[in-house]
Amino acid sequence: MRQSCAGSIRRIATRVIESVGKAVSEKRDYVVEFRIVLPEGTVKHIHGLDHPVFSASGELVKVVGTQPDVTELRRSEAALQIAYDEIKTLKDELCCNGHAQRIEVQLVGRAPYVFNFAVVGR
Repeated sequence: MRQSCAGSIRRIATRVIESVGKAVSEKRDYVVEFRIVLPEGTVKHIHGLDHPVFSASGELVKVVGTQPDVTELRRSEAALQIAYDEIKTLKDELCCNGHAQRIEVQLVGRAPYVFNFAVVGR
């Protein structure tokens, strides 16, 4: 493993471990989100939601939780943000140039993000 990659992994791992340690010491649930890189180079986004379980004496017994792969969700959010930015730019240009008083945009479906447009007035 290259030195820079190892350093990055240590920084991320340290951040996650510190966050988890703080939540466990405060005896509360915690959420961690991080990325992993698989050996072939694929990047995966992981969203962990965990609940520490303590004994009657206050000792940590186990952690119950889930760590789903949210890669497609993050990609979809990024694509939706790009589409929104493009639509906002177009709307602003049309309204500023006097082509419309108002443009209403409604998200109709899921990926590949179908939008309905209504141009109101001139």
